[in-house]
Amino acid sequence: MFHAIQYLMGNQTREKLENFRGYGGAQSYPSRTKDIDDVDFSTGSVGLGVAITAFASLVQDCLAAKPWAKDRPLGRMVALVGDAELDEGNIYECLQEGWKHDLRNTWWIIDYNRQSLDGVVREGLWQRIEAIFGAFGWDVVRLKFGALQEAAFAEPGGERLRGWIDNCPNQLYSVLTYQGGAAWRKRLMDDIGDQGEVTALLKRRGDDELATLMNNLGGQCIETLIQAFDAVDHDRPTAFLAYTIKGWGTPLAGHKDNHAGIMTPAQMAEF
Repeated sequence: MFHAIQYLMGNQTREKLENFRGYGGAQSYPSRTKDIDDVDFSTGSVGLGVAITAFASLVQDCLAAKPWAKDRPLGRMVALVGDAELDEGNIYECLQEGWKHDLRNTWWIIDYNRQSLDGVVREGLWQRIEAIFGAFGWDVVRLKFGALQEAAFAEPGGERLRGWIDNCPNQLYSVLTYQGGAAWRKRLMDDIGDQGEVTALLKRRGDDELATLMNNLGGQCIETLIQAFDAVDHDRPTAFLAYTIKGWGTPLAGHKDNHAGIMTPAQMAEF
């Protein structure tokens, strides 16, 4: 997405985009030395792109304390973080360093899609994330449900649906997303259909509507995201635990092999 935006701005070439992740092509992790578009920090698969935001914020505080930068407005450093990227040790060194030096003006938006390059994230990781970040003085904001889901939970039978989502294993949620609305309906009816309020809630929605509802997680709902961002009225470091679906909006959404998957011409045309 970064490279595509840079291409539209005239800072990237089609040739390099067509050779994405290939030798001499646009890099899968932005690089100041290998890419031709406008990169401030080289990143990579070892948490560098995440941690650099915290260190940049500490440098900003240092500069603000000096005469030559004291009149410049402070900025907020923001990183989009993959949940599997939280495996990297560099991130935890950064958390401790930030705690020691009163880190502020830093947001990490954790893309909690529960899939990585080669597997499914372990169940319950969100609890560890909240505990670890909280221990280092971060605020953690959990964005699990989107506006459509919250509205459905308010309907008769909605609490049963919320409970099912809360207890659904990561792998099953991904599989049902890939299979679509009919698969969602069968599984939900098998698990919580009651010939009463829950069944009526599901029947009020066609297969496409049901799939849209189940895909409306907090990290994919603009309304939910804006409310969460606007609610922050302090400069403490904040982590937004944003539930999403890997590959959302594409025909590969939820598929176990979608990390570097390429859509077929037919899928691309439909997309």
